[in-house]
Amino acid sequence: MPRRSSRPIVQLVGNLAKIAIPLVLIAAAAWWFLNRDVTPYGQLRITSTIKGADIYIDGVQTGALTDSILLDVEIGRRLITVRGPGLVSDPEVAIVEIQQDRMSIATFVMSDSARLATPDIVPVRDGVRQDIFSTDEEMIRSIPAAPQRKSMLDFSDFGDDELTNTNRNNGSRTETTKPAPRLSQSSGSAPNQISEVTRTSLTGTQITVTSEPTGALIIVNGARTMNRTPYTFRGLDRGYYVFSLELAEHLATPDSIEIALSESGQSELASFSLQPVNKLPVPQLSVQTRPLAAGIRIDGTAVGVGSAKVSSNYGARIIEFANVPGYKTPEPVRVNVTTESPDHEIIGTYERLSGSALVAVVPNENFIKFDGKKLRVYIDNELILDGPKDSFDATLLGSLYPGERAIKVQYEDLITEEIVQLTDGSVAELTIRVDAMFGKRKLKFKAKTDIPLDKWQARYKKSNVLTQS
Repeated sequence: MPRRSSRPIVQLVGNLAKIAIPLVLIAAAAWWFLNRDVTPYGQLRITSTIKGADIYIDGVQTGALTDSILLDVEIGRRLITVRGPGLVSDPEVAIVEIQQDRMSIATFVMSDSARLATPDIVPVRDGVRQDIFSTDEEMIRSIPAAPQRKSMLDFSDFGDDELTNTNRNNGSRTETTKPAPRLSQSSGSAPNQISEVTRTSLTGTQITVTSEPTGALIIVNGARTMNRTPYTFRGLDRGYYVFSLELAEHLATPDSIEIALSESGQSELASFSLQPVNKLPVPQLSVQTRPLAAGIRIDGTAVGVGSAKVSSNYGARIIEFANVPGYKTPEPVRVNVTTESPDHEIIGTYERLSGSALVAVVPNENFIKFDGKKLRVYIDNELILDGPKDSFDATLLGSLYPGERAIKVQYEDLITEEIVQLTDGSVAELTIRVDAMFGKRKLKFKAKTDIPLDKWQARYKKSNVLTQS
């Protein structure tokens, strides 16, 4: 039997290989292209004289401890800080330029923060005692009045007697803050009762405030300090601390950071990003009032009536609405204009205050060819009667709020308006007429107020009265 040749099989395998190998290479290249990270990275080595400190990059904890080498650090200018309980780093913040495919190094000298001779003194937050985090039952205090911000006062420098006198001499102002644990509030005007127990201040605490770019003025608890970023506040006592920054023509993100200290050796970081205002979009505030047109103010400045679209600055803005007789004024609206939320739409909704005052509109007996479909009545710029289809001898509008009301009557293209005093339970009768003199037509009405409802109804008992509430 003749032997079968293997050449066709070899040729088949070769042909398949010619097709398969390019396909595999193309698939591998496509997979690499689709899965590659377009963001270039560099390497960073962080060392410290005392090992085991937490490593932060741009204010975010990495989860790594010193000494470590981080392989995937985004290239560019990075702010490196290290934190450890009761430890102080030198420098406080290292600014490192991360380059692709190169190893950058940041080295820190760590020391015991408890050895610091002079702790920082920062202004206390309005209305909040700095020792409210005490865990000793006998140490729990009431919230005293806040000292003046200019005093840069620190409660840890006061004895109990001095603190009592300070509370007694300051005015009473309470600011709403996060609830403090086991906090009691004093009542009446009696001075706060201070325990005889000696208060133990915190030691070794520190809060580092950083920003990119650096050099921003640091504001603590609403008061400006003399310090600029980066700066570390050391030896602070327990309590709430709210940090914000101020740099000309720049906007900080976030706008503020609140930190609570409660333990000795506590180490915290407040990191901000600063952006030039001229590179940010101009925020827009769109404000409307409904169902009527009313005055609108933004930060105390009138911007329009009924509607307004205003280019705004970043920060907190207050929108207020004008009072309108007969309506409940909408509450002021506070909006925070940020880079994340630059544009806002605000609607002020007015609610009618109901009452039992009434307005009757009656055509004068000499009103020739009066047509009720052409009549419109406005009260405080709100349309109350809009050209009813039914014919009538008089129309009675009820459920109106008493007081001085602006009443406008329109007939065809003629308009007249006056202030009329409305009284609960009574009818204000408006007798309308059209005067024509020298070819000019003019609409007028004569108001008669304080007509008892039963008397008015008895007078128009046989007339066609259109009643609307």
